[in-house]
Amino acid sequence: MARRCGNRRALQVAGTLLVPLSASWLVSHHFAYLILVQLSAGFAWAGFELALMLNLLDATDDRSRARVLSLYNLLNGLAIVAGSLCGGLVLRGLGSDGYATLFVLSSLLRAAVVLTLSRGVGLRRAGEPSYGRAFLRTVSFGLLA
Repeated sequence: MARRCGNRRALQVAGTLLVPLSASWLVSHHFAYLILVQLSAGFAWAGFELALMLNLLDATDDRSRARVLSLYNLLNGLAIVAGSLCGGLVLRGLGSDGYATLFVLSSLLRAAVVLTLSRGVGLRRAGEPSYGRAFLRTVSFGLLA
């Protein structure tokens, strides 16, 4: 998809696919459904990480690439730790009933990040398809659009 639609569109589509994943755990507790959610999460996260890395590589020159990637990994690690600590605090305050709150909160925060970053992240590519076309092509595995 990144080759056909561009890294920017791939990042936008993958980010959008990440939004409902955590809240999807609230829909059903059926084992097969949860396996499907996890498989979808794996594909969405893989696409997001790949598109993000391709964007970082495109946006940096050879001399500053190591510094930029090191900074990215540092900030990513700090965000993981901060998110885990915040989630732990919510669970501590709400008890075991806090899982549903965390799943919904996670989806809402992901949506806020995707909406904030969707406009200015990545390099625009000539002939880049519309977001809707790229999204439809991705979720239909290229069979449509």
